[in-house]
Amino acid sequence: MQLGNIKNEDKAASLASLAKLYSYIPKYSNTTSKNAKANAIYGTKSNILNAYSAIEQNNYNVVKTELANAEQAFMPVINNISSNTNNQSSINKSYILIKELQNTNQNSDKDIFYIKYKNLMQELNNIK
Repeated sequence: MQLGNIKNEDKAASLASLAKLYSYIPKYSNTTSKNAKANAIYGTKSNILNAYSAIEQNNYNVVKTELANAEQAFMPVINNISSNTNNQSSINKSYILIKELQNTNQNSDKDIFYIKYKNLMQELNNIK
């Protein structure tokens, strides 16, 4: 991450750097971990962070693509919900929040996007 972006308080560039840096987590996790659920959640978070970065740059086509990718990345967690009875409500709520985030993007309302982003990331962190 370029510290100059943070020092200059360039939010868009800082988020782009952060999203790029976070994208390495799912890559490393996929090669080192056999925990498919954790790998899927890392991938989902990476896509959502990419969408957050893109919305700061008013690039709504990228936001739409990244949110669709986040939904696809989260599908293995949804499909194995029967083995995740402890987290069933968090998994369902996360999926609903992904869909709501996609709907928010269609309205191009950044403030609502930020609120739903925060709620979604918190919910994804609740899934163990």
